[in-house]
Amino acid sequence: MNYSFDTEYLIIGGMILHQEESEQAYLELTADDFCNDNMRQIFKVLYQEHSKKDFDSIFALSNLDSVLKAEALTAGNTIVSMANYNAYVSKLKSDAQQRRVLNNLTVLTMEQPDNLLEEIAKVLEGEQKITDNGKYKGLFERQITDFVEDIYKPLDPQSRINTGFNKLDYALGGLRKGCISYIGAAPSTGKTTFALNIIKHQKCNVLLFSLEMTFRQIMERIASDRARVEYIKIRDKSTSPDEKQSISNLCNGMLKQNQLTVIDDIYSVEQIIKTIHDLKPNLVVIDYLQFVSSTQKHNTRKDLVDYISSQLKKTAKACNCHIMILSQINRLDKAAPTMSSLKESGNLEADGDYVMLLHRPYVLDKKNPDIKEETTQLLLDKNKYGETGKIDLYFDLQFQSLTEVMK
Repeated sequence: MNYSFDTEYLIIGGMILHQEESEQAYLELTADDFCNDNMRQIFKVLYQEHSKKDFDSIFALSNLDSVLKAEALTAGNTIVSMANYNAYVSKLKSDAQQRRVLNNLTVLTMEQPDNLLEEIAKVLEGEQKITDNGKYKGLFERQITDFVEDIYKPLDPQSRINTGFNKLDYALGGLRKGCISYIGAAPSTGKTTFALNIIKHQKCNVLLFSLEMTFRQIMERIASDRARVEYIKIRDKSTSPDEKQSISNLCNGMLKQNQLTVIDDIYSVEQIIKTIHDLKPNLVVIDYLQFVSSTQKHNTRKDLVDYISSQLKKTAKACNCHIMILSQINRLDKAAPTMSSLKESGNLEADGDYVMLLHRPYVLDKKNPDIKEETTQLLLDKNKYGETGKIDLYFDLQFQSLTEVMK
């Protein structure tokens, strides 16, 4: 094999074994870019099947004839460095372009037309047009087909993240995957408690980045709420034998479910994004935004926060998960917060598909005897897919839990 053929086997091997990481091949390449006829035929099959919702590369190749199956197996057994995969794709595309241009120019020089320079310009322009249009060829048709097929299907419960708060879920229709939400609140209002209450109701893989609290501190709150043991007793290590047993049973149940991963030692957005790609959770909670850093240099804190927000939004879409980001709000007097209260960046309210604010009047006016410490409001200030409004909550400080107030 020459280098071009080696590259073709590497690219097809990546498409077979690494479906998500090989997306660049589907975007940039066409069947005509392959010299090896067998690789060209295999690419055609993969490309045709790739747009289907339940695409599986191995299954897509199951109906190939014996020769192509053997070639696909050879490609699948090729050791592919996915770190260099996009470079392989670019190399093959570049080689194919040069090959087509050279072939066309060879024909022109043999024919020697009177307008040789114009014809050469047309060849180069034509190749550029192929490059620009190839990756989008048939895209709208595939998108429309997928949309119409989806209309006839019932709602997939796995496509939404329910919060466990009935009124909120009714307004949201469930949090959509591929989206981000911001939960804003003043310090000590209950951001973490609210997030942990949502996590409690999940039956899917959840990844919690606890940037402020340690794993133990998170588990103290989870144990208080779920095992119904007073938080102060857990904090002060004064639990009774029965309470210790209840917490132990809770932890054993969580181990069996193996749905929650808590990470308390990662702070950079780059590492957060890498971990999300590695673990592929359904729901990600970041507690909280103001502790997130970056390896990239930025002139201002606002620029940094804008960068973090945009990168997380892209990650939610790329990984088809929902990312919930807790955030402090700008200091208020006694007024209820609004979407514009999110701290340090106007982009947060633009990037967020959902923006919710927690408001506990007591936190802002502790000397007022008429305000109860437990009274809490959830202000749904932005909902790209439905209603907004206010939901009354009760903060049970004894057990670190929030519940909806029934009227």
